[in-house]
Amino acid sequence: MEEEAGRKKRRRKTTARRVDETKDAGMEEDHQVQTSQHTSEEPAEDESAPAAADFSSLLDIRRMLNPTAVRQSPRPPPNEKTGDQDDKDDAEDAKSLFGEGGVTDQGAGPPSGSSATEAATPRPDWTSRYWVVQPMKAAAAMADEEQEEKQGGGQRKKRKRKRGASADNNNGFDEGSVGGWFSKWGVALHPRVVDVLRRNSIGHLFPIQEAVIPFLLRGSDADVDSSFASDMCVAAPTGQGKTLCYVIPIVQVLYDRLVPRIRAVVIVPTRELADQVHTVFNKFCGTPHASYTGPSTATLRAVSLVGQTSFSEELRQIGGSSSSSGSGPPDIVVCTPGRLVEHCRHEGGGGGIFAAVRWLVLDEADRLLTQAYQQWLQVVMQMVHRRHGPPQGMSDGPGRQMVSLNTGRCPLQKLLLSATMTKNPQKMAHLQLHRPLFFLSSDTGQYGTPASLSQFYCVCQDDKKTLALTHIMLHLTGQVSAAGEDRLRCVVFCASRDTAHRLARLLQILVQMEAGQGQEGDEREEGGDGGLSGLRVAEFSASLNQQRRFKLMKDFKSGSIGCLVCSDVVARGIDISDVDGVLNYDVPTSLRTYIHRAGRTARAGRLGATYTLVRPKEMHHFKGMLKKSVDSWDRIQRHSVPIEFYRERAQRHRDAVDLLQKCLTLESKGLIRSTDPVGAPLSDLQSD
Repeated sequence: MEEEAGRKKRRRKTTARRVDETKDAGMEEDHQVQTSQHTSEEPAEDESAPAAADFSSLLDIRRMLNPTAVRQSPRPPPNEKTGDQDDKDDAEDAKSLFGEGGVTDQGAGPPSGSSATEAATPRPDWTSRYWVVQPMKAAAAMADEEQEEKQGGGQRKKRKRKRGASADNNNGFDEGSVGGWFSKWGVALHPRVVDVLRRNSIGHLFPIQEAVIPFLLRGSDADVDSSFASDMCVAAPTGQGKTLCYVIPIVQVLYDRLVPRIRAVVIVPTRELADQVHTVFNKFCGTPHASYTGPSTATLRAVSLVGQTSFSEELRQIGGSSSSSGSGPPDIVVCTPGRLVEHCRHEGGGGGIFAAVRWLVLDEADRLLTQAYQQWLQVVMQMVHRRHGPPQGMSDGPGRQMVSLNTGRCPLQKLLLSATMTKNPQKMAHLQLHRPLFFLSSDTGQYGTPASLSQFYCVCQDDKKTLALTHIMLHLTGQVSAAGEDRLRCVVFCASRDTAHRLARLLQILVQMEAGQGQEGDEREEGGDGGLSGLRVAEFSASLNQQRRFKLMKDFKSGSIGCLVCSDVVARGIDISDVDGVLNYDVPTSLRTYIHRAGRTARAGRLGATYTLVRPKEMHHFKGMLKKSVDSWDRIQRHSVPIEFYRERAQRHRDAVDLLQKCLTLESKGLIRSTDPVGAPLSDLQSD
């Protein structure tokens, strides 16, 4: 018995010793396992992760992930200055910044003078460094329209909508509208920036731009200890001008540069978005317009690295040796993560070419952080910290403390932007942010949609989804016609590439049947509508090559294509003016996907609508998903399809489905190319 008791005692001691040896490693292993799981399409994110513990700030999250590093390299409390009078002035500015409007610093609690009621207001549960910027309200014309409807007994007036610009944008940029934070922090827009805004019919800045741009300009020459020298996370509804939030301050600071070097790297998740951002930068780069009479500026150059040209040609472009690049390297690089990794891993790429990077921008940051292509995030972090060093108190791995070179002026600023900013502390920790400041659109940081967006859902069975979609498209066509416009422009989102292809084909067949080109001698029903007649439908998905996708996007923006049936490849960041409606043929799998899909319309204060087809068994998921947003479920309305519409269109729909099957059979035999739209050969399909 004594021998048995001795063995049990020794086993308990061994077990306790092993627990002590692995206690610290266990947390790191769990962290690595959790962060190594990625999916290719909008993976679900555990938004409740930050609330699992009582974190008062991202600094607490860093302590949780790497407590040893924080203890070895403590950081002074925010706003605590030990330098000269300029530092004290920065402290006063920061106190004014963080002490108003609900903004507080790391764990500081409510600002001084706040009442108990203010302290009890809803707050984000993953950070205490934030600023709430109310998004742009709906256009004043919409409010007037609703008032006229009430006064007129429900008779809504026809509204004349202008394509391409809001009502207050017609007279160019109004410098008098720039005030507030610009005046408060003693910064102003450069005359050339104002000139570009005027020539592009931009009449005013959006609220998020009025808050972010002056903050970045104020921090461009701030010391590293200044509260303005912070990394920034911008979360605002779609269509609120987040691109200009970083384009304007970057080019304005670089207008005074002397030697051309790569100072800004902008990373985006898709090639289409890279092309769009590159186009925006080019409006401010190059030589000024002939009418510009302001102070002289440096001739900036921006390049796009997305694999459209050969790798050797891209090397010549960023090295300044390309025949079309002029002299010297570019100032701004816009790229996708995969292409950037290739350049960083190229001999000398990360050490020399990108050594002077001052801004690292992650546009659509939450989508980028879910992509694991070639471990791009680790490669980029090594690239930027090879020269600059990580933020103080951070490490590059377990047991390894990196030496920070962040002394004097802040050498690198990271800017994260998205309508659905991630709240996952593990993903944020990988970015090694330096005292991040969040710009949010709601008190709790919940996702929101533009105020000018009308939201609808339609409950229907799976076999009636196409008919319900047709009814909604005809309904939108009638609204567009009543508004005095010529043609419907809409985007239809599907859950997969295969569904997008089949639906695009079916809509093309229905449009041809509407136009009377289906069956010879087919007469239109009395009172029937030909609202879809002439509508050009095209498929836009990842199954198309890049050249084809660029051409389709160009045709859609120009108006030659009226309906784009696509997967979620176009749901992120793409700015398409005057989209009348977004139609969700398949229910989005997450709130983030819903927000980004809906964001293709109602942009820049314009009116827009989104419709979602929901099967009865999906209603519980759909309702619960929208309730996680600020107010989407409160604002959404139900759209009903009359039973008579289903009955009248049933036979036509069955005929269209039969033609679709014939079309897909011909595609499988190679007799019809899948990229060619169904047009004149429709009669051949019927006679086959």
